[in-house]
Amino acid sequence: MEGSKHISTRNDSSPRNGRTDNDRSWSKGLNWRGWLSNRAKDSWLEFVLVRTMLVILMVLVTLLIVLPFLIGSDTTEIAAIIDYSKWVLTALLAAFGAWIGAGAAYFFGKENLIASNKSTQEALKLQRASTNENAMISDMHPMPLNPSFQFKLDSNIEEVLNKLGENVDYWFVPVIENGKLMDIVHTEAFWRFQQKNESGTVKDVIDYIDNQLKQKSTKLHGFYITTRMDELVSNASDCMSRNHATVGIVCDKNEKPTHCFSSGDLRSFKLGSS
Repeated sequence: MEGSKHISTRNDSSPRNGRTDNDRSWSKGLNWRGWLSNRAKDSWLEFVLVRTMLVILMVLVTLLIVLPFLIGSDTTEIAAIIDYSKWVLTALLAAFGAWIGAGAAYFFGKENLIASNKSTQEALKLQRASTNENAMISDMHPMPLNPSFQFKLDSNIEEVLNKLGENVDYWFVPVIENGKLMDIVHTEAFWRFQQKNESGTVKDVIDYIDNQLKQKSTKLHGFYITTRMDELVSNASDCMSRNHATVGIVCDKNEKPTHCFSSGDLRSFKLGSS
């Protein structure tokens, strides 16, 4: 019937043209011509060189065998030429043998090096995948947060700027309320706010970001996630990607921030660095 699928009921192990599937699979596994063709594609220069030298060797050997009978006229001359040809042929075969041995050592040595390198790379990938799959945030050794460098919403910006002057390496300010993390604010926002206002609080800076700079929860505040030390690194990485966060804040069971890490730290750890 048109459109129907034909299903063969013949036993796959039955002979086909005198050859079984086992014979076909065995011969397919010993497809030397295909192997040589693939190797020639990868190392065509070596194969061209080997074939050229073999052709030259065959031509020279043929000449050494035929030449005495073409040049010599009497038995004495032919015998002398044959002895000379034997000496030349011996030296020629020794030279070609040394050359072929050196070429084979180079070729197979290179193949072994490539295979060893591939095996090492695969082993490293498996090791990294296994390590990162079960790794926790504590394995990253995140940076501790300074307890004295944590502020409230009503903290004066002068206090914040003074602390920033003492801790020049900090690029964000944690905002704490009732012992819990409320927000983190980029230090750039405080410098921008100071240029427009003489005084204010941390809350004024956040309002300034949202209302005047029109950057709600993007580059200048809210660019974080919270996690725990016993959380999987993979889960934290997925959460940061979904929320476009660049900072992870580690909190204890009371939601008090204790450590931090960046998205760069995550990438380095996933690549095998700690």
